[in-house]
Amino acid sequence: MRNLEIKVGENFIVTADEYNWILKEKRIPDPENKRTKSTEPKWVVTGYFGNIEFLARALLQRVLKTSESKSIQDLISVLQQTENNLKIEIAKAAGGGK
Repeated sequence: MRNLEIKVGENFIVTADEYNWILKEKRIPDPENKRTKSTEPKWVVTGYFGNIEFLARALLQRVLKTSESKSIQDLISVLQQTENNLKIEIAKAAGGGK
C-alpha cells in the first residue's frame, strides 16, 4: 500500500494502513505546562476507522464541536468549508490536483 497522507485544513491529517483509515489531529503543547518537553506541535491519532465514511463522519463531528460557531449558520459554513477542503485534498492525493 502506498503512503497515503491527506491534510484536511490546518489541524487534521488522514492516513491509512493495511486495515484502517487513521485520523490524526495537530496538538500544540501548552507552553505554560512545565511537564511539556517540547513546544513543537505533534500529530496525535484520534481514531482508527474501518471505512472512509466513518472517518469522514468523525472528522466532521470533531471539526464542528471544536469550532467557535455561535449559530446554526456558522456551523453550516464550517461544515461546507470542511467538506470542500476534504474534496480538494482527496483529489490531490488521487493525482488530480498536482
